[in-house]
Amino acid sequence: MRMRHDAYKHLVTLFLFFFCFFEIKQIGLAAKPSDVKLDHPCKMEIRLETEDGILFEIRDREIHVMKIATPKLEEERVVFVAEDAFADSGIDLSDIGSKETANAVCEYSLKHKNEELTGKTDEEGVVCFEGLEVGLYLITVKNSDDGVVFLPFLASLPHAEETEWNYYVIATPKCMKPGSVNYFKDVSVKKLWNDNGKNRPASIVVELLKNGGYFDEVTLSAENGWKHTWSGLSVLDDWSVREKEVPQGYVVTYGEEDGVLCVINSGSLIQTGQLNWPIPACAGLGMIFMGTGAYFRRLGRKRSSEAGVKEQ
Repeated sequence: MRMRHDAYKHLVTLFLFFFCFFEIKQIGLAAKPSDVKLDHPCKMEIRLETEDGILFEIRDREIHVMKIATPKLEEERVVFVAEDAFADSGIDLSDIGSKETANAVCEYSLKHKNEELTGKTDEEGVVCFEGLEVGLYLITVKNSDDGVVFLPFLASLPHAEETEWNYYVIATPKCMKPGSVNYFKDVSVKKLWNDNGKNRPASIVVELLKNGGYFDEVTLSAENGWKHTWSGLSVLDDWSVREKEVPQGYVVTYGEEDGVLCVINSGSLIQTGQLNWPIPACAGLGMIFMGTGAYFRRLGRKRSSEAGVKEQ
């Protein structure tokens, strides 16, 4: 029994030695930041795959790739410098692998878009983007009617492998079952009036815009409190509103209050039904006063001239 126990101890010691040696070997062979070629062209391949029994159509899925930061070498390490569109985001890019960071970047990009590339998957659910610059990219998959949601994620080009930097990256977005993740939101709108309240229309029509294009419309009136909420809208799209027809005698401006989109109608200087006859009357009186003043000025100059002649 003693011999078996000693043999077992030697076996464990030998295993730990090789394990530790292997780990040290791997650490020593890690890709060095100084080896990054910042001008090297990159390629990214996006593959859509089913997981956990989730079935969906992998063809013709629209995928967006947006550069959000550029890497630079700083004290023997690679750091990311945000693109101009994301410079004021305040998002910490040090943990690019976290879901929270990707979600924050995705939400910020809806209103502060940078130039992006768009492609569609082929029959095998694959799309390739070639000639990409070295940098940090946001990848999003547009939602479709099947309800399957693909989580946005961040990808670094190039990617650090065990011994080198890989400029050809293959990535697979994580998909979620319909209803398993809250990637939808509500968009609310309300009408605000800045007038005397006498000449308001009974209702107005507000259009909901999806990424700048028409999506839906709603009639606002006193019956619904001049407000409305759309539900189940994708957080991956940019939503805004506009007034379909501005009422006569009003100007429209847009704003946001506590997350609610506001359509503000302000009465112009002269509103329908307001007495405006004093304006031409006052203008006429002004012309009379100007003419009278000019007459007396000419008369004064004439008398001064005559007085000068007599003195001579």
